[in-house]
Amino acid sequence: MTSLIWMALGTLVGSWLYPMLLPSLFCSLIGAAGLLLIGALRPHRLLPGALGLCYGLALPASLPQGPCLEGDWQLRGEVATAARGREAVVALRQGRRPDGTWEPMEGRIGVGFRDTPPAPGRELLLYGRAEGLDPTHLPGEVDPLLSARRSGVCSRLRAAEVITLGAPGPTFALEGAENKGLLRAMLDGNRSDFPDEVAQKMSRTGTSHLISISGMHIGLAAASCALVAWILTRPLTLLWHGGGLRWIIALASGLGALAYAALAGWPLPAVRAAWMTVVAALLLAGGYRPDPAALLSLACIGTVTTDPDAISSPSFQLSFGAMAGMILVSPRVTRWLPPDAPRWVVWPVQALATSIGATAGTLPASLYHFQAFPPLSVFANLWAVPLIGSLATPALLASQVLPGELGRFALALADGACTWGLWGLDFFDQKPWTMGISMEVALLLSVATLLRKRLLLWGVTGSLLLALRPVPVGVLEVNFWSIGQGDAALLRWPDGRTMLIDGGPPGRALLLELRRMGIRRLDTVLLSHPHPDHMGGLEVILEELPVGELRVPRPPREGEEAYAALFSGTTPVRVGLEEEEEGLQLLHPPPGFVGPRDPVNDESLVAKITFGARSFLFLGDVEAAGEAALLATSPALLQADVLKVPHHGSRTSSSQALLTAIHPQIAVISCGWQNRFRHPNPDVLARYRDVQVYRTDRDGSVRVRTDGTALWVDRLAPPSRW
Repeated sequence: MTSLIWMALGTLVGSWLYPMLLPSLFCSLIGAAGLLLIGALRPHRLLPGALGLCYGLALPASLPQGPCLEGDWQLRGEVATAARGREAVVALRQGRRPDGTWEPMEGRIGVGFRDTPPAPGRELLLYGRAEGLDPTHLPGEVDPLLSARRSGVCSRLRAAEVITLGAPGPTFALEGAENKGLLRAMLDGNRSDFPDEVAQKMSRTGTSHLISISGMHIGLAAASCALVAWILTRPLTLLWHGGGLRWIIALASGLGALAYAALAGWPLPAVRAAWMTVVAALLLAGGYRPDPAALLSLACIGTVTTDPDAISSPSFQLSFGAMAGMILVSPRVTRWLPPDAPRWVVWPVQALATSIGATAGTLPASLYHFQAFPPLSVFANLWAVPLIGSLATPALLASQVLPGELGRFALALADGACTWGLWGLDFFDQKPWTMGISMEVALLLSVATLLRKRLLLWGVTGSLLLALRPVPVGVLEVNFWSIGQGDAALLRWPDGRTMLIDGGPPGRALLLELRRMGIRRLDTVLLSHPHPDHMGGLEVILEELPVGELRVPRPPREGEEAYAALFSGTTPVRVGLEEEEEGLQLLHPPPGFVGPRDPVNDESLVAKITFGARSFLFLGDVEAAGEAALLATSPALLQADVLKVPHHGSRTSSSQALLTAIHPQIAVISCGWQNRFRHPNPDVLARYRDVQVYRTDRDGSVRVRTDGTALWVDRLAPPSRW
């Protein structure tokens, strides 16, 4: 059984390393070095680890490279991998241009859907626009091209229309249920009707796993089918005295697990649970006692076989981490029980141990992907698991197969159990603890959590050392983030002050990056103007990070509800060109200024940051009218060494007169990869021909540092190419 564990670990390592290595002699040399290291540590584990490493490297290498498509396409294929949000990978069969004929096509393509993608195996007709893969990412995020390479994907289709071929999906009887959205998510993982407030409550209490289709659901389906098969085969025991009937029960159990996983759309936790259930049923039928660690190892190998990039998915890491925690950590709690302890003591302790083990196993992945930890998750699960997991889930499944009043009673029981479960979570609903965890720290924390003795000490010590974050010493540090089609820049002074200028498009990506950097508080947030690509990410930042003050260009107008909401929060708001701070000058807009063409852009708050003899100028999205106003009111103040190019390099900005007044040495253009506005404009780029230009769509995030005299520029996580 130990050999299976080492083979599974080798498979994971090989699949993870494949896109980082050249599939050639270099890859072989690295593999040989790894094998020698394993052999030196534990010679008897050399062979299974070697087989797993070679197998893991071979899995993504065996996938045919997908086509590199661009422009409008019509494609036909089937969903190959489980959905990740609204993204999935489709294995192609045919394709054509809108004005062409259908041609055979092979390989895989990434597809962005407007809604939840269909389940793996469903055949689709897709209509949309294909484009290259976006290689940009924030420094703490996983490189998207590494995941694409494991999946054999070279391009992505933005699906405008999707036609699902074959029989329609199942329908469920949930009418009259108070928690209809929650029950639907528990049945097949569809969260389209799942209330946001309930989702946030379960996330804050660490109970979101109860609505994922995982071991509990698959186990109940398998057990139900096994029970039916056992009842139906009882009469056959009068005629058949051998042990062959056990195989019929095992077959029914395995088919039940696979059928329910297919019904749920093959999410990764369900794939893991289905593998473990099928293998366990076969072993039991053969008279063997299954080892949980060996089952988990086989499930790991099987899951990565079907999807080599599954290892980078949060669902995979959380699902397998939870099982590993229950196998390795939970026994360390229950071993303290005396052998003669009564059942009323054993059962609560076992429940607590299971909750502690699952929490410990999922802790590294949770901290890395969400940068937060629910402090009362262990106790919240002690309340919610018996009600929502052990009672509501089987009642819900029974309600879909029982006839008439029996089905309605089972549905009411499941609905009531969910109501009581959610009610009890209110007592454990606390703000999660936040911390900055990098991928390296998460890996070491996994070792510290799942291993023991001296390795535990080494893992914790290493995690603490890697968790230390450098702070600027004697320099001003300005980070221009590659946040897509939007603007966001973080400034850090040597005295510890922090300022965020704009928050990028909507989402939590920037908040998570700030946490990974160890940013616990922002002294100032400056919003240049209330457009979504500058303001969208500020909503969650102002909610979840302490902010000293928010500076905005003007009061909100009628119809600007999202902008007005910033004024109703707890953060103090200062409007316009109010008092200036040390090193900060606000140059625009003057009182009463209204731009003639695009008032919102031209009214952008323009900020100049000075540190020693060096200065940085942030122009927001000012256009021609705003630039003219700046040149008329404060031309002498415009000179700066580093310029954040206005309006993403649009043709309506960056006039020659403005550039002459600023005379920058370095210019940074914040724009999205292959954005639909085609920013930056070629004519505008020509005006910057004598300036050192950095673009976030090609150079990634850019960091500029100065000690007041010299300037240093670093590219953080520059985009790779494949």
